[in-house]
Amino acid sequence: MKIIGEKLKTARILAGYTLSELADVLGITKQALSQYENNDTEPKFDIYLKLLKTLQCKNEFLTTPYTFSFETQNTFFRASAAADAIEKRNQEVKTDLVLYLYEFLCEYLELPKLNLPDLDNDLSIEEKSNQLRNYWKISNKPIKNIINVLEHNGIIVSSFNPLYGRLNYKIDGYTQQVRIKNNKLFCVIVEDYKESWARKNFSLAHELGHIILHNSYNYSELSKSEQNQLENEANLFASAFLLPKDEFIEDMKSVRSLNDFVRLKQKWFVSIGAMLIRAKQLGIITNDEYLKYIKNYSYHRYRKNEPLDNVIQIYKPSLFKFSLEMLFENGYTVEEFEQDLSERGLGLPLNQIEELLCLDEGFFDKYNNKRPIIRFKKEN
Repeated sequence: MKIIGEKLKTARILAGYTLSELADVLGITKQALSQYENNDTEPKFDIYLKLLKTLQCKNEFLTTPYTFSFETQNTFFRASAAADAIEKRNQEVKTDLVLYLYEFLCEYLELPKLNLPDLDNDLSIEEKSNQLRNYWKISNKPIKNIINVLEHNGIIVSSFNPLYGRLNYKIDGYTQQVRIKNNKLFCVIVEDYKESWARKNFSLAHELGHIILHNSYNYSELSKSEQNQLENEANLFASAFLLPKDEFIEDMKSVRSLNDFVRLKQKWFVSIGAMLIRAKQLGIITNDEYLKYIKNYSYHRYRKNEPLDNVIQIYKPSLFKFSLEMLFENGYTVEEFEQDLSERGLGLPLNQIEELLCLDEGFFDKYNNKRPIIRFKKEN
């Protein structure tokens, strides 16, 4: 069967190669590789084998079209300024695959539906945050695991790093708004913060802010200053959502020093830096007091590592993990899973799926029913 040029391009970007880099590895011209990706020519057999090895790709992935589709309607993208084109495309390709895998699981399971309130546009950011908390029945309690809250309300969450270590980009996070079979969905991707749950908690709340405040905007058509304005609004929403005004003001009455913020961090699961900004925004501390706190904050080098960063539990997305566990614990085998994925154009190596869906390394091993074809000898 002929390879599908667009799938080859996806595999290349997923592995972190530019056209020139992969062409050099294969010992061919950039033009020749471009012809493969545009379905103008087919690679020779030896080149094709080298492609599969270099890209750590299955033959089935390159030769089988996707049976799923979705329409991307908007993307709120917050990559670092240093992120280049291949790094951004790498993230976009991974997000596409996460969504395809989500569609696959929807064939078997009833996953949570998107559950968002219809909020009046005239409400302030603070008011919208409060109404969302009430709608989701969170009241004014601290949000220990925002990932669980998002997934429970039908928002897809994942976080991933480069699969093969070729790319070392940094992302803060982004949200992709899509439509699948006339259903609106949001997929949130954030950096895999291994050091600080408080920072990841805020980043996820920031993306939620885009979903609540900005889903009618076309982010790519906005000017840089307009995008910055939306980012500032999402930050305001995250602060209000994670630190409800009345409760936070009450807690701040007992704050006398920077050390007191450590206690509040343990309660609210928000970084000290973010709480200082929230306190200034609400007028709880003056600008001069804020500057004194920040000076002390910098003196203790908290910008990189705050107290409790290595203590507070870090949570991971669990929707995909629980979904697969349900399938495998009810008779579905890993072999059937791989076969079904291949038939739908998603014939990815299992280690790639683990990365994309935030599964623990070796997740599939405990469900893999394959046994070595070795038996004890019978006694004569």
